[in-house]
Amino acid sequence: MTPFAERSARNRTRPSGADSATKITWFSDEVPIILGSAHRHGVPDEDIRHSLDHHLDAFDVGEGMTMVIGPDRAATPIESGVVELYGGWCVVHAMRPARARFLRR
Repeated sequence: MTPFAERSARNRTRPSGADSATKITWFSDEVPIILGSAHRHGVPDEDIRHSLDHHLDAFDVGEGMTMVIGPDRAATPIESGVVELYGGWCVVHAMRPARARFLRR
């Protein structure tokens, strides 16, 4: 289970932002690897990292990918696809703005 999926499962039973102690950080202070495929839609690394650090929700979309929704530095929602690869967490997809199907849940 990704750190995002664990937080999302806990937050589904209470309003968003109800418990600030549920903020997720990377295991062992590791920084996710941002692969080249994540830049396909032109989202810079700094915005991807900001959206992951301040994510609002996460969804298991199958095949080992978790779609993480969070704001970029300008507060525009970003969707980031995160998978476990190469012994750590890797961002393989990032798109701004996040698609409506991830924002309406």
